[in-house]
Amino acid sequence: MRERENARVIGELVRQTEERLRVTREEFDAGRVARLNVLRDEAELANVIQMDTVARNRAELALIALKTTLGVDLASPLTVGEGLEYQRIAVSVPEATTQALAEHPEVRSAERQARAAEMEKRAAYGR
Repeated sequence: MRERENARVIGELVRQTEERLRVTREEFDAGRVARLNVLRDEAELANVIQMDTVARNRAELALIALKTTLGVDLASPLTVGEGLEYQRIAVSVPEATTQALAEHPEVRSAERQARAAEMEKRAAYGR
C-alpha cells in the first residue's frame, strides 16, 4: 500500500511538473523568461519521469512480494480493503530524538564498536 501511494504521489508530481513546463514554454514564447528556465524545467521533468518509473516498479515488486508471501497466484487480482491514513502523533523533539537514538540500528552498532574499541584499549594496557 505504501509503495502504491508513493507511486500515486509521484504521478501527481509528474503532472505538476508537466504543467509548470507548459507554462514556462508559453512564457518563453512570449519573451518573458530565458531559455534557461525552459531547459531547467525540461531537465526536472526528465528527473521526475525517472522517479515515477522507479516508484511504479517498486509498487509492482511489492505487490508481487505480497502475493508470493500470501501464496496467491501472481496473475490473480488483489485488492486492499483499507487505505493508508495520516495520523498525527504528539511527541516532543527530545522524546523523539531519545527514541530514535535508542532504536536506530546504526547508533547501536556504533555504540557496540566504541565499547569493543575501549575493551581492546584496556587489553592493550594490560599487555
